[in-house]
Amino acid sequence: MNNSIFIDIGHQLRKVDLEQVIHLYYVDGATTIEMSHDTKVVCCTTLKELFQHLPHYFLRINRNVIINVKYITAYYKLSQSVSMSNGRNFIVTRRNVTQLVSQMKSQFTLVK
Repeated sequence: MNNSIFIDIGHQLRKVDLEQVIHLYYVDGATTIEMSHDTKVVCCTTLKELFQHLPHYFLRINRNVIINVKYITAYYKLSQSVSMSNGRNFIVTRRNVTQLVSQMKSQFTLVK
C-alpha cells in the first residue's frame, strides 16, 4: 500500500504523507487531519471514505475519530481513552477497545 494519498481540498489536490498523520476527526461537516509538525489539513471527505484508503495501523475508535496507532502515548483502561503524541485525548467506544488493544499488541511489545 502506498504511504501517501491525495485529498481534494476545494481547488487543489493535497498530498498527505500517511506516516505523518496522527489522527483524523470529524466536526461540523469537515474532517480535520492532524499531522506531526503541527500541520492540519481540513477537507469535506467523510471519515468512512478516508478510512477505506488508510493502512492497517489506522483504527476508527469512535464515530468521529480515526487514529494512527503508532502515535498513541497512553491507553487508559478505566476511562477507555487514548492520549496521542500531540497531547490530544479521545474516548474509545466499548466495541472498539478489543480491536485497539489487539492493534497495540501487533505494533508494540506490551509488558505487564
